[in-house]
Formats: sequence, structure tokens, C-alpha cells
Amino acid sequence: DPANGRWFPGVRWHQTTLQAFLVGALCKAWEAAGWIRLGDRAHFLEHPEDLAPVFLAGRVLSAFMGTLSVGLAWAAARRLYGARAGWVAGLLLSTLFLHLFHSRLSLLNVPLAFWWMLEAWFAVRVLQGGGVRAWAGAGMALGLACATKITVLASLPGLVLLAVLAPERSWKGPAAALLAFSAGLGLGCPEFLLRPATAWDLLR
Repeated sequence: DPANGRWFPGVRWHQTTLQAFLVGALCKAWEAAGWIRLGDRAHFLEHPEDLAPVFLAGRVLSAFMGTLSVGLAWAAARRLYGARAGWVAGLLLSTLFLHLFHSRLSLLNVPLAFWWMLEAWFAVRVLQGGGVRAWAGAGMALGLACATKITVLASLPGLVLLAVLAPERSWKGPAAALLAFSAGLGLGCPEFLLRPATAWDLLR
């Protein structure tokens, strides 16, 4: 129960929780399919070697999201500058050493980059007059990125800049983005909604 800080007795949780939820969901799916067998916390404390499937699930998600990130880089560059730029962007990201290296690890770096790039993709659509749906997509993706790693909250002012640069002058788009941002952050890290005081500790 990472949202309640109950990974280990006496240890508080100081990170947002979306990726932990995704890893847990994948592990549960594997268990339902009969591929792995999960124990409780006491079992893992006595047999830490049995955590291997959990780390494997994290690595599978990183590889999957890293692959999708290449597609997002291609799509965003193609939409902005044409097909050739899209292929160049996809090729550069797919051969970038750090991206390849972290895409095989059960860490937050690649999942975070995926959500941030999805936000960038929707931002491109906003700049091209995508309307309220594009705004909502940008807000939701940014909220999910913050639910993956709270440091991304520093990019929230980017929505303000987007509102300045957007061709449409309407309050509906930014309002939809803020609502979707709150929804994405709340879904990925319920701590922010259920325990605001503890959530504040994450920001300090």
C-alpha cells in the first residue's frame, strides 16, 4: 500500500505513486494468468529474492513506455515540422544512450519522460488550435507526470505560457487543463486528495 507509506514498517512514503500502482496492476495481471505467485509484505521481508517479478514488471513497463516515447517524439516533430523532422526525432531518441539505458531499468525516469512527452504532444495540438480536448489532454498528461514524480510540478507554469501562446483566447481551454491536471494527479497519487497534509510533505 504505497499511498499509505506501508512498504515497510516505520518507513514513510516520500514519492508519488502512479508507477507503483501500474507495476502492482501488471503483477496482479500476471498472477491472475498464473505466471507468477505474489506473497504478502511479511513474505517479501523474509524472502526478498521473491521480489524479482515486481522488478521485472517495472522493467517491462519502462521498456514499453520508452518505445511509446519514440512514437510521441516522431508524432510531435512531424506535426510541427513535417515527416522528415518526425523521422529524425524518432531516430535520435531511439538511439540516445540514456534513453536506451533507462528503458531497461525499473526506475521512474522513462515513465516520467513518457508522460511529459505526451503532455508536449497535446501542447503542440493546443498551439495548432486543437481546442478544449487538446487542453484537457495536456492537463491530464501533466497531472500523471506529477503523479509519477512530484518534481514535474515545477513545469505547471508551462500551462500559463501555453495559454499565452495559444491561438484561441478562451478561458474554457485553460480551465479544462487545470481540471484534467487535478484529475490526473488525484488518480495517480490519491495522497494529494485524501491526505493533503502528507501531500504537502512531498512538496517540501
